[in-house]
Amino acid sequence: MLRLILAALLVLTGSLAVSAQSSPNEPDTSCETTLHWLQTVRKEQIAAIASGSTISITRICEGDPLEDSGNTVGLAKSLDAVPAIHDALKRQGFRADQVVGIAITGGFVELWVYAG
Repeated sequence: MLRLILAALLVLTGSLAVSAQSSPNEPDTSCETTLHWLQTVRKEQIAAIASGSTISITRICEGDPLEDSGNTVGLAKSLDAVPAIHDALKRQGFRADQVVGIAITGGFVELWVYAG
């Protein structure tokens, strides 16, 4: 069931896995809708993300105020401590404290970033 929900979210947000050569996705036009469906993520789950994981970054609510705090409140240090996440964010010009949502499915990690 979780995989079905995550797959639907990925289709709805039009996410695209990023690599060193690619750029982040266009802003999510549904803004905060995605954040409402994300499950709680613990520090231990973030710490367990492998270095070979595929990291996808989607900008969300660009130009609009963000009223939903997402599922990463208090997790910026944990996110920044994972080299795969830190490096992917840095390549795209983002920081861990800008991540407002995360979904982890096996070796695939989807990050939603609010840059204001």
